[in-house]
Amino acid sequence: VKYSLPKNQKVVETTKIEELERVKVKELMAPPPPVLRDDMTVKEFFNRFFLRFRDHFIFPVRSRDGKLIGVVAIRDVNRVPTAEWDCVKLIDLVRKVEFLKPDDNLMTALDRMYEYGVCCIPVVDPKGEKVLGVISADAIVMLLEQKRKLKKAALFLR
Repeated sequence: VKYSLPKNQKVVETTKIEELERVKVKELMAPPPPVLRDDMTVKEFFNRFFLRFRDHFIFPVRSRDGKLIGVVAIRDVNRVPTAEWDCVKLIDLVRKVEFLKPDDNLMTALDRMYEYGVCCIPVVDPKGEKVLGVISADAIVMLLEQKRKLKKAALFLR
């Protein structure tokens, strides 16, 4: 990822990048969304999962043989015309992504989100078999904002 910053922001941004490299995704990940089958239709997904899990933007997907193969993004599901919901399967919408491991850092998470064009990435166990959670760009931004506010408060209290 290339970062272009005004000269006066370089030190501040470098500090933020270093902070992101020190925090592991397991420290910030949210509970995982349900894992979906690749042979599920969009209609079945909508009826069984969409309304119940509205706060998730991506869902991990398993193949018939049980392997995690990628994610389905809600924005991709929304692009499927309603008339085609019965025939379009999730396998047709899967984005292949490299899942995160619990000990990966937040900078790695942001780099992968950028690389794959997603706002969240599932975190899987070291063997890559079980989804442990999900990390989102929003959570990372909120963490940085909280740290900024704490630093500001510390300066004020001096």
